Amino acid sequence: MSMLTKRDIDWLKSELVPALSDQVKK
Repeated sequence: MSMLTKRDIDWLKSELVPALSDQVKK
């Protein structure tokens, strides 16, 4: 399992955070 790079973290934040926020609101 490879370590997350800063690019991966930035992508996760931009892609997953909004999706998780949507689920929490619902």
